[in-house]
Amino acid sequence: MMSFVIKALRTLFFSLDKIIYGLIDEIYSLLITISRTTIFSADVIAEFSSRVYALAGIFMLFKVSLSIINYIINPDDFTDKEKGFASIGKRVVFSLAMLVLVPFVFQEAYALQAIILEENTIMNLVFGTSSNRLLPNDDYVQNAGKQIQFTVMYTFMQPNYDEYYSDSKYPMSSCINTYELNEDGTKASRGDSDFIYALNKECFGTYQNDVYQDDGALSKAFKEYDTTDVYQNYAQGIAQQNFDLMTRLDLVLQKDENQRYLINYRFGVSTAVGIAIVYLFLLFCIDIAARSVKLGFLQMVSPIPILSYIDPKSGKDGIFKTWYQMCISTYGSLFLRLFALYMGIFAITVIGEFTDVITGEPVRGNWLLQVFMIVGILIFAKQLPDILKKMFNVKGDGKFELNPFKKIENEALGGKFISGAAKGVAVGGAVGLAAGASNLLNPGQKGLVRRPLSAIGGALSGFARGAVGGLRGEKMGKNFTNSYADAMQAKQSRKDRQDDGVGWFEMQQDKFTQLTGGHTVGERSKAVSDDIDTFQKYYDQIKGAITSSDTATITDGHGRAYAGAKEIQKTLDSMVAPTADKFVDPSGTFREDDYRNAVQAYNNQKKDLEDLLESRIGEVASSSTTGSGGMSDRAAQAAVDDAVAAMSKLRGKINSGGRSIDSDFAGITADVSRDVVTAYKQSKGAKTQFTGSSEYAHAQDRDKYASKKGQK
Repeated sequence: MMSFVIKALRTLFFSLDKIIYGLIDEIYSLLITISRTTIFSADVIAEFSSRVYALAGIFMLFKVSLSIINYIINPDDFTDKEKGFASIGKRVVFSLAMLVLVPFVFQEAYALQAIILEENTIMNLVFGTSSNRLLPNDDYVQNAGKQIQFTVMYTFMQPNYDEYYSDSKYPMSSCINTYELNEDGTKASRGDSDFIYALNKECFGTYQNDVYQDDGALSKAFKEYDTTDVYQNYAQGIAQQNFDLMTRLDLVLQKDENQRYLINYRFGVSTAVGIAIVYLFLLFCIDIAARSVKLGFLQMVSPIPILSYIDPKSGKDGIFKTWYQMCISTYGSLFLRLFALYMGIFAITVIGEFTDVITGEPVRGNWLLQVFMIVGILIFAKQLPDILKKMFNVKGDGKFELNPFKKIENEALGGKFISGAAKGVAVGGAVGLAAGASNLLNPGQKGLVRRPLSAIGGALSGFARGAVGGLRGEKMGKNFTNSYADAMQAKQSRKDRQDDGVGWFEMQQDKFTQLTGGHTVGERSKAVSDDIDTFQKYYDQIKGAITSSDTATITDGHGRAYAGAKEIQKTLDSMVAPTADKFVDPSGTFREDDYRNAVQAYNNQKKDLEDLLESRIGEVASSSTTGSGGMSDRAAQAAVDDAVAAMSKLRGKINSGGRSIDSDFAGITADVSRDVVTAYKQSKGAKTQFTGSSEYAHAQDRDKYASKKGQK
């Protein structure tokens, strides 16, 4: 099982590394392209400068005129070392010379920059790589990006000499050294090409007939367990420092008979480092793009600070001094950034070769040590430009931020909105990933079918919450915490909804119905229940009208005559059920039979009276005239007739509404105008059946979640 998990992890992270490290080359090419690009062409600068010269000429005329007036007023200033005519004359000549020379200086500065970049001077200074070792058909941009790409990736894909160091069959202690070295310590080249390095023969085998022979420790091991060209590609890739040749999935999955991997692929750490490098490259792209625009602007406005030099104060603390310091710091910032970048990458490439500062012995660190060292390297790469500026007392052109959102927010026009949107997207992505993963791992009780949908739903809702929080200006930590908490709350609500059997589409359908002013299934089912209650209230109205005024004699089926319905109701209201204590003799003996007979007699009498009353109610309700069958009280009879008519209408409404929700709903079958009592009794059964049905409960759940604010 563990072997399967390790294989799956190697496959997953290797696929990620191929993508991430592929981006390194692309983004580095973009970085160098940006560093060679300016948005202000020579024509644009010349056109802009011509307008500036007109203003500058006016300024010079004004300044000279003002000086002449000052000399007339204060003759002593004419011979002053700083304010005198000789000093002003020198400054005028110097300014005119600068106006001519500055465009040439900028042109030569750009040319020098191109040479430094084309020769990879800074990278070669850090890595010690000969500048003429270019891969076939590659220019300086492609070579530098590919070299970084390969150098870092090879750090995490070296022969597994840790496990094979003293192996009896394939001792790979010699594989610690990858290349053959010249006497001066540089990497030796193969005789057939000046861009292919010579590999250590004891490890990789002798290169003969365009292949590596199986006379090296690593080549022997691959020869026995590999029947493809995997090893040849790996060795050729290292010799040519070719990322594409070296990186093959079957290479990192190759094992011996003891299930040991032949290549020590440090997955996970490699992915983290790759992301860190891509991240740094993107930050440098932002910085260098801003630097390019800034340098072009300084060139365009150069006539203004140059001519301001005529003023003696300008050379000390004025515009001219500020301008040339900004030119120097802005121009040099590119090389400081690149140096810091390469130093960080160089430090990452030697991770794993730690040394104990006390004993001097090599330290074989675990992955956690490597991660902490990478974090330290990134912090160092961030601080290095500032360290160099302080060391050489050079003013910088802005602080280098590892947080791109903060940099954009502080320095870009509309930066707070852009930063908020970017933060929102970033936090939204993180929250979405976390929420999606949480839902995928813990989807609830609906099984595998709902896992993907729950994960996607959690991810989208989390992303939306994070994005909105970013636009509101929330800090990233607070935004993530709030958004994740909201996403988890939404997840729980979603789980509750799913446990109640309410589908997402059902909920959306009801929400749309509410939005458009319609009635949801839950509202319609509740209306049916309310109509049944109203139906029964109308019966109570009929009963109340009859028992409050009816004086007609009622005869039961046995021919016995009773007073009117009003009197029967009074009798029912006054009846008291027998209690057991009334049937206990003074001696304490309970006459159980007598008590049971009394209760039975009470129930029979009550039942007879209720039946008689219901008979009268039915007789009156089915008659719409006073007199025979009806009541002499016209007002009471009218109230009964109105209630019967209302019940008849409600009966049809109840039946149609109930059956539209529950097809098994029996409803009220009796004709109200003919048998109001039976219809009333049926309404009680209909209420119990309808509100107790699963359809009614589901309709109410649908309505609850459709009405719930923020329910997802």
